[in-house]
Amino acid sequence: MNPEVLGSITAGVSWITRIGALVFLATGGHMAATVYGAEGLFAPPRGHVVLTMLGLWVVMTGLVEVGGSRIRSALDEGKVRTAARDGGTFLRAAAGVGLLLLVLGGYLSA
Repeated sequence: MNPEVLGSITAGVSWITRIGALVFLATGGHMAATVYGAEGLFAPPRGHVVLTMLGLWVVMTGLVEVGGSRIRSALDEGKVRTAARDGGTFLRAAAGVGLLLLVLGGYLSA
């Protein structure tokens, strides 16, 4: 793969993650305030799941940012394979956190 293409893809994924985090905080914050309220967020089990999802979303965004940063720094040196190896671990961990978020979201919707 061409380093410019990989850099462009990485930048796009980072922006999508940043925008997604802002949208999640806006819509999720509104829903948490209207559906659960301040007391409901600290009541087990559903309130704890909502707070866990919030924390996991921040972790996932951080993992994507670190992975993207590692990819961009290796691409500055022109090393595509090193970029994929360095950032891939963080991006796979972010994907795992994303799957966990889907499971928790399914639990809340059921």
